[in-house]
Amino acid sequence: GMINSIRIPLPGDQACLVSGDSKSRVKIWSLRTGRCIKDWKCGSKPGQVSYLSALPSSRLLGVNSFDDVLRIYSLPQSIRNGPAKLLCELEGHRNANWPIKSSFYSGLLHEYAKASTSEKNSNDKKKEDDDTKQQRIRTRTRTLVATGSADHNVYVYDLTRMAASTSSASNSSSSRAEGAVKKQANVMASNVSANVNGTNGSSANTSANNNTSGDMFSGAQSQPELLRGHKGRVYTANFHPEVPLLASGSEDSTIKLWMGYCQHAGDIS
Repeated sequence: GMINSIRIPLPGDQACLVSGDSKSRVKIWSLRTGRCIKDWKCGSKPGQVSYLSALPSSRLLGVNSFDDVLRIYSLPQSIRNGPAKLLCELEGHRNANWPIKSSFYSGLLHEYAKASTSEKNSNDKKKEDDDTKQQRIRTRTRTLVATGSADHNVYVYDLTRMAASTSSASNSSSSRAEGAVKKQANVMASNVSANVNGTNGSSANTSANNNTSGDMFSGAQSQPELLRGHKGRVYTANFHPEVPLLASGSEDSTIKLWMGYCQHAGDIS
């Protein structure tokens, strides 16, 4: 079928790439031989694969499809020796007939990073032992996936518990990440305004929250967070790789920035 999306390299395997096509199939190819080594169909109904997103640290692959489902797969340690496992099917957004894109985020929360920095600078608090500190970081780390939608909204799903069960990489927090979160939060605290050239909606079997100021990063959610504000189809949602900053792009010729607790940080229109 027609190739709609490619991700190279395959999460966790530098010697492979993955493709999604118009016949609902996801294929993994060897870069050495050029041969297809894995091939599976997404869902039982026809629906083109519109986009492939990935979280390499947890070996997660997200597959947007025209059947209005975002499927999350866990890839095995050795793709040649095991199948990809379907972890969940996320619903609620509208993907049919449009090239909707998604993005993953895994890392520290905005509020926790600032609290950690404050604690480091306080002479009144005792130093935490390494085990306790690492445990606190793990409980404050979130794994999220966001997708655009043809209903003018952005959907954000919390995959924290699922990602933790598939990979130990969910505790990969560091002082560098904490500093990046604090710095980015300060930079994006004020509205952004610039001119660019523009272009012309439940988690697995649940309904979406109609919320623009809720706590998107406050725990494993059974329902997605729904971000409103665009006036046209949202074709893409993209997380910053190190900080909880989300950008969404729409046919209304605007880019909206969302940080921390679903706060609207600014527009680029």
